[in-house]
Amino acid sequence: MRRRRFAERTWDRQFLLDIRNHKYEYEEIVEMLEQETASMDDAMEHSTIRDKIDTDFVNSLMIDIRKEQLKRWSR
Repeated sequence: MRRRRFAERTWDRQFLLDIRNHKYEYEEIVEMLEQETASMDDAMEHSTIRDKIDTDFVNSLMIDIRKEQLKRWSR
């Protein structure tokens, strides 16, 4: 039987600990959030990702992935 491991959040661990330990003032965190939000808005505006999802493609991909998983698990 396989054991599942929980993913560890390492990329922002220290930042979250710093927030918990009151290294930042509330206003600083709000400013960081506003900057990140503006950056994300800009990235979304200039993204080449389609606005509408090709559901037929996604469903076909999911079926293919599940079939491959079942092949591996049945060995």
